[in-house]
Amino acid sequence: MRGWGRMPVKAALEQLARYVEDANKIWSQGPLFDIKILENLYEQHGMKAPWRFYKIRDSRTLFDALGDTRSRDTANLHDALSDSIDQARAVQRAFRKLNSPWWAIKRWLTGLFRSAKH
Repeated sequence: MRGWGRMPVKAALEQLARYVEDANKIWSQGPLFDIKILENLYEQHGMKAPWRFYKIRDSRTLFDALGDTRSRDTANLHDALSDSIDQARAVQRAFRKLNSPWWAIKRWLTGLFRSAKH
């Protein structure tokens, strides 16, 4: 394959496998789509997917709970690299929010109200 940023599929799968081999979690924007496509590609090339099913996470659940901070920049809409960078940054922002003192207080208050109902 020729052209900027192109490589054979098998080489790309090998590179991805090396990149995620020590990952604790594999984040995607819809594991029933993105992860399934990758798992099928690995299978077609006689390779095993480099993650276990219990490591897969869906960023949409995180965004539903903590707010979606992804960019709404339409200039790079549906550009795979831009989308993935933006999604990764949004996951990082969500975790920072989750670990902020405000969220700790909110979780504590929510627990108080739940226990008061019982």
